[in-house]
Amino acid sequence: MHQEETRPGEGLSWIESANFGRAVEYATGSLLAETGIAFAMSENAKDELINIYFTHVQPTYPMFCRKSFEHDLAERRIPDMLLNAMFAISSRFIPNSKVQVLLGKSCTMPWNSFARLAERQQRDQEDRNAPILLNDVKTAALMTLYEYTNFPGRRAWMMVGIVVRMAVAIGLHHVDYGEQRLSLSDLELEEHRFVWWTVWKLDSAINTLTGAPFGLENDSIRTALVSISVADFTAGNSTKSTRHFFSTDSERSWKSAQHLFNTDTEDGMNMYLFAVCHLRRVSAFRQLLCANPTPQLARHFVVLRNTLSCMRLALPVWYFEPARQSMLETPNKHRLRLETLLILYISQIHVSLPGTNTGLEDLIKDGGLSNWQACISMGEDIAAIFHHWKPGYFAGADPMISTIIWFTTLILTIHSMSVYGRYEDVPDVGVVNALDLLSLALNNFAQHWQISRLLSGNNHAPGPM
Repeated sequence: MHQEETRPGEGLSWIESANFGRAVEYATGSLLAETGIAFAMSENAKDELINIYFTHVQPTYPMFCRKSFEHDLAERRIPDMLLNAMFAISSRFIPNSKVQVLLGKSCTMPWNSFARLAERQQRDQEDRNAPILLNDVKTAALMTLYEYTNFPGRRAWMMVGIVVRMAVAIGLHHVDYGEQRLSLSDLELEEHRFVWWTVWKLDSAINTLTGAPFGLENDSIRTALVSISVADFTAGNSTKSTRHFFSTDSERSWKSAQHLFNTDTEDGMNMYLFAVCHLRRVSAFRQLLCANPTPQLARHFVVLRNTLSCMRLALPVWYFEPARQSMLETPNKHRLRLETLLILYISQIHVSLPGTNTGLEDLIKDGGLSNWQACISMGEDIAAIFHHWKPGYFAGADPMISTIIWFTTLILTIHSMSVYGRYEDVPDVGVVNALDLLSLALNNFAQHWQISRLLSGNNHAPGPM
């Protein structure tokens, strides 16, 4: 019997059922395209997955004001495919002992089922050639995050290119360019900014890992940095935009860091975004130099090597001390500062690594061995941060940090096998200690993110306990 097509979030989009597995099997059948049915689960299960999402995912990839989200959910204005994408990620944080209790005895890997449903609903949306909406960008961003953290391969790389173009198509990269969007409130404008910077962070993480060009040059972005903390945004608090932008002067970006530090949000988010921006610049220049080394590019690359040293002098001394500043920092702010330091330090490794292009080495005119030793020193600094990393930080940290740990481990392992990493045929104890810290840190990340399990070489590492 033919059923009328319903819009996502309307009509029969939620059906209560105790058997999640059977409901998913039903929903992925031929009726999905006709009815828009996503999956069937109890209200308790939905509430639990939403709470998990806002606890573990929202702090790192903030795209939702929770009050607005819950109001729209109650009014059935949240598309099913967006909920499926959210649950594909948040269900990975369910303790193993609770998965079947919450979602039914036949359910063992709910994240795969949620992701499969979201993908199918995305294809249906694309087939209708409907206009791109903000919720479509959020869905695409979450599905890219799911794929990237599930396996950071070709598929994730292709998906991030698509979500950047979707964001550009609706102007998220130009929120603060030209005429003001009078139809949007301050909170809605800030939501657009948070969504843009989430997409930009995904583009940064995936293309830095793959060594590929980024989806959009930073100079083309006219969306201001965020003006409120993630916690305030999630709670629905808003203010007029401070209209701070990244400086286009990449040679003296430390001046931008100094300005952002003095005007940053309560949680330090804009300093974190600055560190990611610096990593993008280093990666982009390294790609250009490998492809076509020129004296001008080489000069700029050498200037980038100086950025971290300039920042150490431009910012307060305590900022580069990994210990928590108890009078100044909440645990959340401390975690984000440590993540910022990790990104700055891995950027320094990237900018110091000896090149494989002999023409580049001739242009830069410095010693490969001294640069390698600088990389090792910075790798030990990265490991030392985990002396001050609290166990509770792993669940809320950006999964990109696990790729930083992995890359640093590779550098230090190679060094430990060389003659420069041994004393009297015994491995350098400092490097050995650093490798132990990094291994333990990656294993802790593996309790929450599949990408960490892959990078640690232990795909069977336990999930949340």
